[in-house]
Amino acid sequence: MRCFLALEIPPEVRERLAQVGREAKRLGVRGSFVATEQIHVTLAFFGEISEAEALQKKEILERECAGATPFRVRVKGIGFLPDARKPRVLYAAIDSLALVALQAKLAKALSYDEGRAFHGHATIARVKQGNKPDVLRLLALKFGAADFGAFEASEIALKKSILTPEGAVHSDYARIPLASPSAPTMVSST
Repeated sequence: MRCFLALEIPPEVRERLAQVGREAKRLGVRGSFVATEQIHVTLAFFGEISEAEALQKKEILERECAGATPFRVRVKGIGFLPDARKPRVLYAAIDSLALVALQAKLAKALSYDEGRAFHGHATIARVKQGNKPDVLRLLALKFGAADFGAFEASEIALKKSILTPEGAVHSDYARIPLASPSAPTMVSST
């Protein structure tokens, strides 16, 4: 199964991010826009793994998160990856040193190395080539410093991702609370 580790964003903040996507479409930005309900922060992408590997990751995450505490996360501003000159991703920035520390702790425990530093962000769209630079600059001017809201991060999710012609469909494999000795919630695989 295709899996990744995510921090969920609450619906009201996701809706504000989706408004950025709608404005980008209105301005003529071409790309694949993330469905509102699927906007999240990816902490680690594992790709295709077996059920046994997913269970092992869940157990490691449960152990590591039992010692973590909930923390505040602010979603503020937008940007482009790798940069505004050749954008491939339109994203909202995540402002939380605690999230950076948690991701580093979990990456180490999971022996996960992406090969670059973690920069928390929520993807709004995967941008196609050929977009007009003026339109992207306008979008950056309008939303570059926008405050989309803050929330308390109290759990992470090990997610399954199924690729379809309409895009990826994500579902929970396990939700793991921060600072809780109880077992994570398992979600049926059906």
